[in-house]
Amino acid sequence: MIWAASSVPFSIWRKVAMATWQPWKDSMIYATMDIEASRLLEYIGQVRDATGQHVTAVDLVGRAAGKVLEALPGLNGRVVFGSFLPSPTIDCSFVVSLRTDPVTGVQAASTDVSSTVVRRIDEKPPWVIAKELTDRASRIRHGEDPQFEQMKTMVKVLPPLLLRAVMDAIGFVTESL
Repeated sequence: MIWAASSVPFSIWRKVAMATWQPWKDSMIYATMDIEASRLLEYIGQVRDATGQHVTAVDLVGRAAGKVLEALPGLNGRVVFGSFLPSPTIDCSFVVSLRTDPVTGVQAASTDVSSTVVRRIDEKPPWVIAKELTDRASRIRHGEDPQFEQMKTMVKVLPPLLLRAVMDAIGFVTESL
């Protein structure tokens, strides 16, 4: 395989990904499935009509994931210094594109994304989740999210090798300590 230098600058997301993603050491199971979704789409239409919120399948999948973790609390936590530490709440992270138009290829490589977390997702109906995601995505896209803006500044100024060390240190402090 031949690697060629790209003239496309890396997006903030790509720099963070290069600095933090590493080969997996833990076992992972991946699966795909086809789901007949006509009843789901019908339900989404009913919820939209009743609430005026633009509920999507993403909002329902987040809610469903929260309910699974509520039923199986042993899956909701992390390993810290060799011990399982359960999470006090059920939260779900969603990726947010900074663009609203569809992009592919070179455009996609230079498009930034961020993420936002819906806290206590198991306790919220889909229309509340949809409103939170819409509001947070709007703040991120318009530069009104202080955490994202702070992270963007740090990522822009640090070289990738130093960025990895900084991100590892931040992860250790926030996740392990």
